[in-house]
Amino acid sequence: MAQVLAIAGPFQSGCPVSLQQTLAIATVTPSASSSAPFTVPQVTIDLSQSLNAAAPQVLTYSFSVPSNASSYCPSSTSTSTGTSTGATTSTGTVASGSSYCPLVPAILYSPGSAMATIEFVAGTGFYPVQVTVTDANGGTSSQVIVLAYQAPGGATLPPGTGGLSSSGVASGAGTGTGSSTGTGSTMIRH
Repeated sequence: MAQVLAIAGPFQSGCPVSLQQTLAIATVTPSASSSAPFTVPQVTIDLSQSLNAAAPQVLTYSFSVPSNASSYCPSSTSTSTGTSTGATTSTGTVASGSSYCPLVPAILYSPGSAMATIEFVAGTGFYPVQVTVTDANGGTSSQVIVLAYQAPGGATLPPGTGGLSSSGVASGAGTGTGSSTGTGSTMIRH
């Protein structure tokens, strides 16, 4: 690769396409269901399989709650409370409203570590977490992962709510999951 870059060097100034790409690969354990929220009080996000496609480099990792966390809430966020009467009377609340998203998780990790433990400390709801991988050249790839948690005995999330969804926030021209043509992309493994 170094030989190819040396030969291409004089021509790179007019080339608008970056020859390097950072790929963030996030593995969430336990595995997420596409049709049911997490029911365990914490999960682990592992970025250790992330890489720089151009050459092996030292990568740095960070985990945070995105500043615009509410924009990652499911589109059907409304709270419904109802009472049914008949032979018995019951009252219930479905957890899909703004009080359930965004919730702020406890993010436990050591600086530089590729792994973080995400604790669902606020009960049932949706927890957005932004993961970022940065290479030695400053190329970054970020992804917002929204984790849905159903607490035992807590309000009920809407039927079919999956444990994990994601939205790309890669810097440069790339966004989404999988590979991109920009400086970053992200892939989520469930």
